[in-house]
Amino acid sequence: MRHAMLEEMEVCNPTSQVDFKLQPVSNLEDPNFFLYEQKFEEESNIGLLCSISAGNFGLIYEHEETFSYRIGALYQDLKLQKAQINPILLLTEDIAFKRKIGELKSVAAPKKNVCDQKGNIHSVWAIENREKVIALQGPMTIADGHHRYAAIQKLVEDTQFQNSVSLFAAVFYRDDVKLSRNAFIVNVVLDEHILLARLNTIAKLNEIDGFCHSSNILVCIYGIWYEMVFKKELLAKMPKDYLAIEIFSEIVLNNIFQICCHSYHPKIQMISDRVHPIESQITHKERCVFIFPQEDPANICNFSRTGRLLAPNSTFFRQKFINNIISHQIFSE
Repeated sequence: MRHAMLEEMEVCNPTSQVDFKLQPVSNLEDPNFFLYEQKFEEESNIGLLCSISAGNFGLIYEHEETFSYRIGALYQDLKLQKAQINPILLLTEDIAFKRKIGELKSVAAPKKNVCDQKGNIHSVWAIENREKVIALQGPMTIADGHHRYAAIQKLVEDTQFQNSVSLFAAVFYRDDVKLSRNAFIVNVVLDEHILLARLNTIAKLNEIDGFCHSSNILVCIYGIWYEMVFKKELLAKMPKDYLAIEIFSEIVLNNIFQICCHSYHPKIQMISDRVHPIESQITHKERCVFIFPQEDPANICNFSRTGRLLAPNSTFFRQKFINNIISHQIFSE
């Protein structure tokens, strides 16, 4: 469900009904498709480890910008290692794919179980029927791995490799993943009363007892907690399909703090609850903390089709994969 501060966005159907040709992981030990399940404390979800050839890259949509220096380093590393040790997380809206995962699990053989630092269990199964191709309808959205994807695209552009490159992907049904809740710690020196006065020009601030799970943005100013609801006349000027972080950047960062981009800004620290709860990371000595409601993956998929891009590292998905649990040889023979 979309958070209350924005009108609910309509979940659009995939814009292109062209099959993805999902192919097996090219692993020297055991070339195959694999299922990847993550078990958290309260839930589990499962997706498909596969490879995707360069011919299908046009159907993959991005939602974040990238840093060129990181792409260059990853490009050189991929050329040297000739393998991906961590898959790119892709989201599909093809409901038939979700049913297919259930069918494949019934014929899969357990292969590995690994526990991560948080105690979450990562399980991998090899699919015994060894299908050569699994079809998938419509485009997919990159949830995590934009820099790796850009580096692989750079390999494809290299005439030496363009006909032999494939990427390593973990494909999950859109509703089976969750985004982490994010927060900005803003360390701009600004008098508390001036800051409150400025914020009151753009939003209604309701003082609350402390951290809570809310459908609105929470603000902590020198240890005092507020729930922030933007004024309707300001929201009316924003495009209806804007994400919460876009509205926040436009109305708060730009207008209140004169900051145009949060990524790696020296005055902004971004935290998430992917590893530790956000409330445990706040000491109440911070000048100002803004905590965002949890975004819906459906909104990220819709956003990726608009042509707009968020700043790098704007979203964090709970799904993180363990390096080398399965690897993929990115160059075909």
